[in-house]
Amino acid sequence: MKTEGLHHVTAFARDPQENLRFYTEVLGLRLVKKTVN
Repeated sequence: MKTEGLHHVTAFARDPQENLRFYTEVLGLRLVKKTVN
């Protein structure tokens, strides 16, 4: 089966800035929506 794409990723982390850096710089994903609880 070939992967066509990824719909969304939700993640919780102790350090939100480090989490964002990992997903954007390491994995190359882009932030679409930021929700603060």
